[in-house]
Amino acid sequence: MTLLVALACSPPDRVAGVLHDALRGVPIVGATVRAEAAESGCVRVSSVTDSEGRFAVDAPCARSKFSPTDERWSLADVVVLAGTAPLQLDAWPAPAADGLYRLRGDELLTLTTNTPLGSLRLAGGDVRYPLVLPGEPPAIADADYVLVAGTGLDGWALSPLIPSPMLRVDGPEGPSTFGAWSVVGAEVGVDGSVALRAPATIDRDVNLPPARRIRYLSLSDQTPGSWILTQSDASRGVVIDLVDD
Repeated sequence: MTLLVALACSPPDRVAGVLHDALRGVPIVGATVRAEAAESGCVRVSSVTDSEGRFAVDAPCARSKFSPTDERWSLADVVVLAGTAPLQLDAWPAPAADGLYRLRGDELLTLTTNTPLGSLRLAGGDVRYPLVLPGEPPAIADADYVLVAGTGLDGWALSPLIPSPMLRVDGPEGPSTFGAWSVVGAEVGVDGSVALRAPATIDRDVNLPPARRIRYLSLSDQTPGSWILTQSDASRGVVIDLVDD
């Protein structure tokens, strides 16, 4: 991983700092921090972060810029060297493309929809349920995050997939029976009563340049089992398994 460092016009002979994971509050280890001037002909200099995220760049050029070159990380603000104080570089895990992802360490896995959704109107309220349960849904561990990237991806909710008992429904074409089925974020009683469960909340929501929005969702406090990512008007969802580390 490489990050480009932006410096003021008269930098000192040596610039030191720490590269920090702003989401999880830990140092970023083994990343290359590189100082690069806007003018052509200036030599690039770089440093690799140690086990505590520290770096030191010798003899950087004047008016050097700094921005992430590794697509998995982004800086929320441009940091410019001021005096001799160490730089604190706060980087956010940020995929290059819009979509849904599982973040495990610094590795991103794209999450794709894996089930169509059905809906049912009951006396206690409308419910949605997956028509197909995938055999091997992606696993999300306690230390993982779910990322929602992009301004056009509002409305995603992460809800528990709750097993419900057999239910008999009287419809316009006569009675029908649902066997043991799973409902999105709701407990359905045999009498058709519906008890809604609140979806998991977004822990962090940040705006990153250039004009990108990333939402970070943690399930570390949630009960292990099956969960589902859905949008309010979407016809498909993403079933995931929350597992213990």
